[in-house]
Amino acid sequence: MEFKPSKNLAEQIALYLGERIIRFELKPGERLIEEDLARDLKVSRSPLREALRILEKKWLVDLIPRREARVSVLNDYLITCTGEILKEIYGLVARKTVELGTREDLEAISACLAVCNETAGKNNILGYFNAIIEFESACLKAAKNIVLNRLLRDLWPASRRVQFATLKLRSESLRDHVNYFNRAHQSLMDRNSTMAAAAVRELIEHEIHYGVKYLPEFNKL
Repeated sequence: MEFKPSKNLAEQIALYLGERIIRFELKPGERLIEEDLARDLKVSRSPLREALRILEKKWLVDLIPRREARVSVLNDYLITCTGEILKEIYGLVARKTVELGTREDLEAISACLAVCNETAGKNNILGYFNAIIEFESACLKAAKNIVLNRLLRDLWPASRRVQFATLKLRSESLRDHVNYFNRAHQSLMDRNSTMAAAAVRELIEHEIHYGVKYLPEFNKL
């Protein structure tokens, strides 16, 4: 991912660094030296510091007052707590998608699922990771709830980091993982909100289990 400054410079820096943290290009516990980052990104320290504060709110960076910034270290407590919240939120997204999703919304979701299955079939981890983000974004759009949208997007960076790590480390084929999305999709097409929510909750429970299981391996990515 190439860094390109924009008008919303702090947000752009946060997005760039956040993606690097999510993909473990910046490791848990790694020190983020302002002078080095500012030089590498060709920005001043002011927007960089604002970007680090944004990342702190997204659970990706720990700021130690008057000392330093570090990439946050994942732990099983945070993984479990985040997962428990996501189960409820995603369950609600599934129900609202069934209730409010239009034909066009469902077609968009189906198109995203096709990419999920294609990339899973090729065991393309990065492609699959990006595809499931698009699938979830399409469902969130169909749910038509701006508060849900804001809540999930605030939680996504922390949860994405765990999700990316488990996809990289899991021994099972991505074909097994995509079946959760296939089941959720079928329930959406059937307009069965109960089954759609149940499929989503099962997926999140699965992610919590593997996140805790592989946590000791995360620093090896």
